[in-house]
Amino acid sequence: MEFLELYWNVVITGTVLAVIAFAFVSHFVKPARRIGRELDTAIARLQTIKREAGTHATDLDRIAAEVMQGATLSHCWSEFRETLHGQTGINSQGQEAVVRFRATALAETFFTDQALVETPLKTEFYKHLPGILTGIGIIGTFTGLILGLINFQVTSNADQVRQSLAGLIQNVGHAFVVSASAITLAMLATWVEKSLVTRRYRQVEELCVLIDSLFDAGAGEEYLARLVQASETSATQAIQIKDALVADLKEVLAEIAHQQNTAYAEHNRQLSESMARTFSESLKEPITRISEAVEQVSGNQGEAVNRMLTDVLANFSNQMQEMFGGQLRGMNEMLQETSKSIQGASTRFDQLADNMQSAGQGAVTQMADRMGVLVGDLDARQEIMNGRMMEFAEQIRRSVDGVQSESAEKSRALLEALGNQMSAVVTQLEQQSMQSQAGHAQQVSKLEEQLERFLKVTEMVVVRYQRETGEKMQHSLEELGGKTAGLVASLQKQSEQATRVQAERQAQFGEQTEVVLNRLAQKIEDLSSSVQRASQAMDTSVDKLSNTSRDAIERMNTGAAMLNAATDHLAQGMAGIDAATAGIADSSDRLVTASSNLLESSNTVVGVMDDYRATHDSLAGMVENLRMVVENARREASMVSDILTQLASATDKLTAAQRSADAYLDGISDVLATAHTSFAEGIEKSLRMGNTQFHLELSEAVNRLKGAIQDLGDTLDAVALKE
Repeated sequence: MEFLELYWNVVITGTVLAVIAFAFVSHFVKPARRIGRELDTAIARLQTIKREAGTHATDLDRIAAEVMQGATLSHCWSEFRETLHGQTGINSQGQEAVVRFRATALAETFFTDQALVETPLKTEFYKHLPGILTGIGIIGTFTGLILGLINFQVTSNADQVRQSLAGLIQNVGHAFVVSASAITLAMLATWVEKSLVTRRYRQVEELCVLIDSLFDAGAGEEYLARLVQASETSATQAIQIKDALVADLKEVLAEIAHQQNTAYAEHNRQLSESMARTFSESLKEPITRISEAVEQVSGNQGEAVNRMLTDVLANFSNQMQEMFGGQLRGMNEMLQETSKSIQGASTRFDQLADNMQSAGQGAVTQMADRMGVLVGDLDARQEIMNGRMMEFAEQIRRSVDGVQSESAEKSRALLEALGNQMSAVVTQLEQQSMQSQAGHAQQVSKLEEQLERFLKVTEMVVVRYQRETGEKMQHSLEELGGKTAGLVASLQKQSEQATRVQAERQAQFGEQTEVVLNRLAQKIEDLSSSVQRASQAMDTSVDKLSNTSRDAIERMNTGAAMLNAATDHLAQGMAGIDAATAGIADSSDRLVTASSNLLESSNTVVGVMDDYRATHDSLAGMVENLRMVVENARREASMVSDILTQLASATDKLTAAQRSADAYLDGISDVLATAHTSFAEGIEKSLRMGNTQFHLELSEAVNRLKGAIQDLGDTLDAVALKE
């Protein structure tokens, strides 16, 4: 029990190592030897079967029963057996049977190391067993060392210290013994595991070689070669059969064609005889009537065609005149209305200028009586305003001239474009009409020529018919019938072609007319939109001028009222000043001059107000943008201030934490220093006391030893004296 109490760690570690060693032997070594015996038995029996059957083993059931006895071997053999291909032949008894088996796959594909060795023996686990044993040994070593250090006692008693040191050394020694045992077991397990697995691999490979030697390979290649040979033979036979069939069919078709030609010739001869009789009996009287009718029709057909073409062209010209004449009249009326509206707008501008001039003159006349005192101040300001007003007046004049010239140029360009398009349309219509007339004339001339040729041919046929004898009557009738049918077909084709060409030209003319009308409508819409935009711009300008004039008149009235009040006040305050009359007269003259300048500058007030309004709008937009920028800047500033506040707070907290940490570390340092000092003092005191006590005890022991030696000497002296 005392041994277990002292060395329980060694006992536990040794027990674990023993259990692992026993499990390794029972779960790996014994199954490996069992698999080795099965493989050796299978190899030996397979060699026996090979010696008996030679290189062509046919009794697969015997191999399965005698050789493949284990479950794993039996399963692998059943899978491999499915890949064997049996070849039949005539045996010694004259019956058809399987004479040999051909292998289509290698045995190592099914009898694998993983299926026969690795999986049953769990080699993936046991190859890591040495590492586990080494780890257990290291754990045992550290356990013994830790226990020895725990049991080691440092006291003033030297014997106790020596006993503790001896226990520590013994624990460490036992721990190293345990570690050495574990490492030895690990090396032994590695050697055993690798040896057994390598031997099993070699047995599996030998088994696969024996199985492959029992069955010939190359069945797929042999069958492929036979298939290619059979395909070539079939192709050769097909070519021979085709040549034979072609020759036979040629003879048969030649005979059939000869028979058909003979029958066809006989049928044509009978048909021609019957048709000749029929034509000779039925066409004699109709031909005479046809000749008379042709003479009558040839005289009346030209007049009918001319009348029809004349009516068609007259109707076409009337429709074109109604179509384009109405549109041109509408365009002229629209242009006249546009010019009238422009003239009315210019008249309104003239009236507005006259009204503004009269209003300015009336205001100047009223202001001339009341602005005597303010003439001096107005002179300096008037000079500055004169220059600006002249510039504004010149700008307005140039703008008005530019607008008028631009409107005139656009109107002129649109009218020229309309005129050009109308002339192009008329020219195109004339060309199409001329082409149509020329085409109709050509068609009429062709019809007349064909009719003349028909009449000539008919006359020649009639004369020939009258001259020739009865022997050539059949041939003449056949020729006349063929020519008559061809002529009628030609007339029908030409009539259909003329109708189709006329319809295509009419459709093309309608499409071109529609395109031209669409273009005219687009140009008219553009013209109307341009005129509408110009009228809107003029209305806007008139509104701006009226508003500006109204504002200027109101301001002038306000100034006049203020000047009137100032004049009354000055008249009441300076009733006794008669000498200033001449100066007032001069001031009145100057005021008249200034009023005329003001009249000239009043025309530019509109531009000034427009510029002021545009400037005000732009400034409003800029102010709005500036407000948004300021708002964004304010938000960003608030965000930045919040972030800075948070950063400052975090910095303060970090500073406080750092201070706390420094204080804590200082406290720890002080405590450690105090503890170290106390520990050093305690050790020094303990060592000093122990040393003092040791020397005292040593001196006491020496004194006792001295007394004992003296007593021994006295005793020896007494013994010597007694002797």
